[in-house]
Order: sequence, then structure tokens, then C-alpha cells
Amino acid sequence: MPNQLRELVERVIALEQTSALLAERVGIGHNNPPDPIDSEPTDLPKPETDQRLTKKKLAARWGVSDRWVDRRREDDPDFPTPDIQNHRIYFWLSHVLRYERRRVRSTPKTNKGEHLNR
Repeated sequence: MPNQLRELVERVIALEQTSALLAERVGIGHNNPPDPIDSEPTDLPKPETDQRLTKKKLAARWGVSDRWVDRRREDDPDFPTPDIQNHRIYFWLSHVLRYERRRVRSTPKTNKGEHLNR
């Protein structure tokens, strides 16, 4: 029993050291607070490098069907406005990223798998 306890303590110490190194590398802590939630992300594509995603590629990105994207466009007023050219629907990657970030911020934490029931 004492050997098991010693191994457990050693594992906990190793985990604490690893998490401290990760926090230091990522910049978490009092000296490097995260950006305010309302600030505009700085890592969005610039207009000259922004990409258009087809509805099919957007659906694949989110792991949903094309029809789900259509339903979401109809039901969600915050959904990115599509760029329609020659009856084809495109979404700008920068608009999609903003939408995804807003959804992450506004979605309450749920139990595992609960979000699938919505």
C-alpha cells in the first residue's frame, strides 16, 4: 500500500509541474490575462487572404448536413450572411470564425452530449 501511495503522489507532482509549464507557455496567469471577451479577435483572416467556403464545406467543417446549414440560416439571426453569386451560396471564413466564437461565448456549459439534443 505505501508504494501505491508514493506512486500516486509522484504522479500528482508530475501533473502539477506539467500544468505549470503549459500555463507558462500559453501565458495563463496574473501577468498575462486573456483578452477581454468583447474585443475583436486579432487572428481573423485579413480581407486579402480571406476565403470563401461553400455551403457544403461549411457543413463539413461543423460535421452537419447541408440542410442543417439552411435551417440554421433561417432560424438564427446571428448566422453569417451568405455571399450569393450565380445562385451559389458562399460564406466568408472570417464571418464564420466570428460566429463560432460568439456561439462558444454564449453557449452555457452542459453535460457531455447534452448539446446534441437541441
